Amino acid sequence: MAQCSLSGRDTPFYARGLCRRHYEHWRRGADIAAPLQRLAKGRYTTCTIEGCTRRHRAQRLCQFHYHRLWSGRSITGTPTNQGEGHPRAKLAAGQVREIRQLRAQGWTLRRLAAAVGVSAHTVHALLAGHTWKDTV
Repeated sequence: MAQCSLSGRDTPFYARGLCRRHYEHWRRGADIAAPLQRLAKGRYTTCTIEGCTRRHRAQRLCQFHYHRLWSGRSITGTPTNQGEGHPRAKLAAGQVREIRQLRAQGWTLRRLAAAVGVSAHTVHALLAGHTWKDTV
């Protein structure tokens, strides 16, 4: 059993090297003389992209690389995450072409969305040119 760094007794370890009782005292503002420690718990300290020394944020990546991944851009800088390659893509290129053809025939946004299984907002963004700009 781990020891509380404040009392030195064998008590259940809770957080920052303290037992639950001492941790709660510290959290509420008590002046704790023990060194508060953060344990690694198997987490990364820096970004895992080669050459990046920024601090880790999420999914083993720093804020910059994580945001690039989340927004669908390539982490390394080459634009490969467009269209179907985007991690949050809801449509395939064939479906995009079909939606545009059906819209030209007079289908409504709601009818198109129901036919493909996406929201009307997604169909509107596609037809307005906000998404799928490169697919004709």
